[in-house]
Amino acid sequence: MKPLLKNNPKTILFCAGCLSALAMAPVYAWPIMAFGYSLLLYYLVKLARGPVQTAIYAFLFFFGYYLVGLYWTSSSLFVEIEHWWWALPLSFAGLPLLLCIAPTALFALTGLITRYRVIPIMAVLIVMDMIRSVLFTGFPWNMPIHGFLHNDTGMALLPIIGFYPLNALIVIFSCIPAFITLYLKQYKMVSVVVFATFALLTELIPLGHSPSISSIPSNVIMVQANIPQKEKWVPQYIERNLDRYINMSREAVTTSDPYIIIWPETAISQSLLTYPELQQKFYSFLNNLPDNSYLITGYLYQTQEGYFNALAVLDKNGEINDIYNKHHLVPFGEYMPLGLDTITGVSNFRNGPIPKNIELTGRNFQFLPLICYEIIFSSYANNANPDAVILNITNDAWFGKTAGPYQHFDHAILRAIENKKVIFRLSGNGLSGIILPDGKVANLTGLNHTDVIKTR
Repeated sequence: MKPLLKNNPKTILFCAGCLSALAMAPVYAWPIMAFGYSLLLYYLVKLARGPVQTAIYAFLFFFGYYLVGLYWTSSSLFVEIEHWWWALPLSFAGLPLLLCIAPTALFALTGLITRYRVIPIMAVLIVMDMIRSVLFTGFPWNMPIHGFLHNDTGMALLPIIGFYPLNALIVIFSCIPAFITLYLKQYKMVSVVVFATFALLTELIPLGHSPSISSIPSNVIMVQANIPQKEKWVPQYIERNLDRYINMSREAVTTSDPYIIIWPETAISQSLLTYPELQQKFYSFLNNLPDNSYLITGYLYQTQEGYFNALAVLDKNGEINDIYNKHHLVPFGEYMPLGLDTITGVSNFRNGPIPKNIELTGRNFQFLPLICYEIIFSSYANNANPDAVILNITNDAWFGKTAGPYQHFDHAILRAIENKKVIFRLSGNGLSGIILPDGKVANLTGLNHTDVIKTR
């Protein structure tokens, strides 16, 4: 084993990085990540010599980690592969390479230090995730904390100490095997047994109970229409798509009580409602809802300022009572940075102000809207008023049956736990559900299933 470790460190670190990504959804094999992080720390402390070798070791590990963990981002190109085939290698390898820039540079600096190297290396392992959360508009995705999402003991600390401190503790926890190997050689077996026992207990011992689902606002309907992305705006399907939303909503309205109906991101568009027949169907549906009912829906529209990806609140008369324009747009998805829109011919969306709380007139329902990508940022969810729920609408149909929708859903769970909030999470094709303040999920739907979630 020792000759293998010494002779093939680059290959081993790359493979360890690839395997460490299995700690994320939907596998959640966090012990593999603990082994991977420990192996990286061991190599950087014991074998890496100088800035160049240190940078290479770190780059190979994290390139493998991001490559496997984020492979699904390229699947969106297959929706229109005839137009975007050329971007496939750039998407598949480009994002991992971009994310490796900052950590590689920081690890290179640790290569200049000869004594007590473990301290700056651990500091970089912790700080790199914070940097990634703000660099290039921020991408706090697949951090070690996400691999521990179903660890009740760890998650109990989240609302107390916060997202990044807990992530730092998990990084340190993951590196304990390396500390044992490096500094506790005389007590190696005892230390390993203690570590393994503690890790096992944190997985097996549940803490507390879920809050009662009866505390969730009543008569809320979320419609997961499961419309394939390839068929979403094709003229021959647009009437069928609208009919699906309307019919599923109508079937869920079973009493004369007022309802709050929620449709996902980009469910309808301004241009769709220019068709007289579709417009008549849509407004007829609204007019026939019980009094004091509302439709909250994803809405694409255009003004003189440009295109907006929005959430609109409509009353039963078809009037838009409130609208929220998505603030944090997705680079390369909703806009092309660095002037690339002129090269690709893609029209950029315009962004709105930071998320605001919305209250439905005449209803005891207040919510903070977060569209798609915005749920991955703690700073936006923190804006929710004390009495508000968080509403996250998204369209993950771009990513098919990959790990992407599962990983995206996990972000909503983390926001619920750290803010002790109920989150209504609706994706057009799943996963959708009502997330309780302790992270437990009620009414979870399947991926690529047609379903309706209804509260009592």
